[in-house]
Amino acid sequence: MLSAGLYDVTVTFDRLPEGLEAEIRSYGPLRFRISHNTVVVTIKEEESRVLDVVGALARRGRVLRLEVNGASLEDIFMEITGKTK
Repeated sequence: MLSAGLYDVTVTFDRLPEGLEAEIRSYGPLRFRISHNTVVVTIKEEESRVLDVVGALARRGRVLRLEVNGASLEDIFMEITGKTK
């Protein structure tokens, strides 16, 4: 499971979804950066909330790359695919 603390979420889309910046702001990030089709968001949340954010971002468009510092690959896979353990 994700450990407590700060998390950097990086998502690269095939093209940047419309309205993404407003959605990211709604998460109350400590900081975020959008460059071309890549978004990097730093948040401080409980692990379940981090996975909610990752899932929401991943559903916004076709994801080419996804990285979450501090998460296990299993956690990320389960969140994105909607599968349960």
